[in-house]
Amino acid sequence: SAHIAVTQSGLETYDVQLRQYPLSITQNDLVTLTFWAKADAPRTIEVAIQKTVDPYTVYDYKTFNLSTNWQVYSIVFKANVTDTNVWPAFNLARTTGDVWIDKARFVSNPNARNIFFGAYVGGWIMQPPDFEPFETDAQKKLSIVMQYQHWGGTDGTQNFQKTWMDSVRNHGSIPLITWEPWDYTKGVNQPTYSLRNIINGKFDNYIKKWAQDSKAWGKPYFLRFAHEMNGNWYPWGEQVNGNQPGDYVKAWRRIRNIFSLAGVKNVTWVWSPNVSYPGSTPMSKVYPGNSYVDWIGLDGYNWGGSSWQSFDSVFRASYNEITAITGKPLMINETASDEIGGSKPQWINDAYTYELPYLYPKVRAITWFNINKERDWRIESSPTTQQSYADAVKNFIYKSNTYPTITKTPIPAP
Repeated sequence: SAHIAVTQSGLETYDVQLRQYPLSITQNDLVTLTFWAKADAPRTIEVAIQKTVDPYTVYDYKTFNLSTNWQVYSIVFKANVTDTNVWPAFNLARTTGDVWIDKARFVSNPNARNIFFGAYVGGWIMQPPDFEPFETDAQKKLSIVMQYQHWGGTDGTQNFQKTWMDSVRNHGSIPLITWEPWDYTKGVNQPTYSLRNIINGKFDNYIKKWAQDSKAWGKPYFLRFAHEMNGNWYPWGEQVNGNQPGDYVKAWRRIRNIFSLAGVKNVTWVWSPNVSYPGSTPMSKVYPGNSYVDWIGLDGYNWGGSSWQSFDSVFRASYNEITAITGKPLMINETASDEIGGSKPQWINDAYTYELPYLYPKVRAITWFNINKERDWRIESSPTTQQSYADAVKNFIYKSNTYPTITKTPIPAP
């Protein structure tokens, strides 16, 4: 790391300056500077991305509040010019004291693309979604709001929920329903919800009613049926509950055909396996086929502790596996990190400011699982985590709630 001791303040912040050059930016590139910093006492520093020669044009500029603990910071902007003489300049002269800067990374990416910004924030499907606290903490509004519905409800929760869908739509966001064929209170072994029963038509009346209600609502939404089917923890997995190889694809196709025969045109179908692990069902064995799927997805978490993994470690192998099957647009349907075992703020910053924009070009949506469940997955698990998340998603590629009138189906990538 660089250790800068400022013994006398200056008239201008740039009287004491740490910089690196020459670097380049290209017009319309996504430009990202990420760095870690701390100080011997709370203070501010000013960071500029600017031309190295007169007139020293500043392309982007930000003031950061440093603390005595290491934290990650970033600047992200879209370049409006091409310039081969650029430096990131850390301006320190306003305040005396010691500052440490480490792990600085500067990237100019010509392939920036937009990504839907989503989350699951809990709540009950029979009530309007309460996404305001999350949006306040994230300092950004959601373009996708996810909710779960299981088939086994008897209190109305199993049905298409127009009120909830309207609330999300009126907020300018797109609903994402995870549609689960089980009774979530009864575990994995549920013969009633075997895939064979779906294939044999025992749930056709329920499916047809959902399809009709969906058609009546008429607005576009994502429907994610029977996710994580390559695992062994849900009754629709082919390794459990008496299911057989090939059953999942047959069940998926039957449901999709029922919707098609009913003339439903507002559903975007999302096929979403879990990240692969030793013993999981190969994704290719449970893929329904391009004519039956509109988007693909992945679920994956950093479980922390001694099993701490970066975002790239969680997703890389499965990203390669799933994108070899199909070129459909991809969403990260569920992800989050634990706090224990590493730096959750760094995990978030790396994922949202570097890995997703630069290493995962086929990802066009991401949904954060913001629940304190097996781990405290929430962005509010610590103040530094919350701030890191808010800083990361300020990136202009993460689209907010600008979709109150979207009409196209399948929903296109942003």
